[in-house]
Amino acid sequence: MKNKNFSIKAKLLLAIIPITCAMIVALVIIAYNVSAMMIKQNATQLLETSVAKQGTSIENWMNENLSSFNAAKRAIEQAHPKDAELQKIVNGYYNFNTNSPDGLYIADQNGTVIKATKSTKNTTNAVNSPWFKEGLSHVNMTFGDPYVAGGHKVISATGLIDDGSNNLRILGADFTLDRISTIVNSNISMDGAQAFLVNKDTMKVMADRNSAFVAQKVGSSDQPAIYKAAAKQIDHGNYNTQTLGTDFTAFHTIAGTNWVLVSYIPTKVVLANLSKLRLIMIAISIVALIIMCIVVERVTNRTIKPVKKMTKVITAMADGDFTVDVDTKGNDEIAEMGKSIDKFIVYMRQMIKAISQISTSLQTQANW
Repeated sequence: MKNKNFSIKAKLLLAIIPITCAMIVALVIIAYNVSAMMIKQNATQLLETSVAKQGTSIENWMNENLSSFNAAKRAIEQAHPKDAELQKIVNGYYNFNTNSPDGLYIADQNGTVIKATKSTKNTTNAVNSPWFKEGLSHVNMTFGDPYVAGGHKVISATGLIDDGSNNLRILGADFTLDRISTIVNSNISMDGAQAFLVNKDTMKVMADRNSAFVAQKVGSSDQPAIYKAAAKQIDHGNYNTQTLGTDFTAFHTIAGTNWVLVSYIPTKVVLANLSKLRLIMIAISIVALIIMCIVVERVTNRTIKPVKKMTKVITAMADGDFTVDVDTKGNDEIAEMGKSIDKFIVYMRQMIKAISQISTSLQTQANW
């Protein structure tokens, strides 16, 4: 059986096209991965900048409020006022601060409470209240954990006060968490990002867009998975920007407190534009492959066409036909080969002509 001929064109196409396709696919993959890395780096930097900006806003809010009430605390300690005068001072701080409308209140170890006359604060069983217990460990007024008071979630700034009496007294002021929650969820520089504030000592949520999570332990069952993942990192003191589950996550500690601000954004949001880019790159790659295949086929065909012509000429010569011609154009190796074959054909024609003339001469002489 004769072996089936396999054209040079087919061999070249089978060698060139797969290699070309592989190179284009490799370039697309490399470009996609490089783009993804750059987008992730930019997202990380933007998230870190955003959480730092939010942290600064919280620190400013906290310092501004604590400064005013600590100033009041120092004034009371210097004046050593009687209870009647102390009541007037407390009344003067009612609605003094928009973040703490009820103003100041003072409670001693006997459960006696001095608060503004118009204050609605519930002071029943003050000694066992969260704010009183927190105040026992603070010299200066410091924020504690959030708790529910009068149906509202509040946070108290409390501290020990020496007003000249012989009683152990706690000075306090309640703040609604609405303002701090607003700060936590504002000034976010990235669309789709969210944040929550955690007390790293008690692991309670201080502020969150979802008010139902406030005062809960971070990582509770009804919270998203990111809360549980963030809780583990806070528990280990790992505040590096990182990917937790499906979210880019940044941490920021609030100076002067035991609070940690956590800001996160879903990876799919960050890479949304990259997904579109991937589809565009795939479409461009397919078009490029089709064009490349057509170009390679045309170039190969143009290159192989003279070889095919020479093959026909050589086949005719092998059958003894030297009337054929090689039409050679160009100055490449194939053209040089064609010129050489053309010279050979001319030489063979001359030889055949000479042999024919000699044969005719010999035949004439033989007839004589």
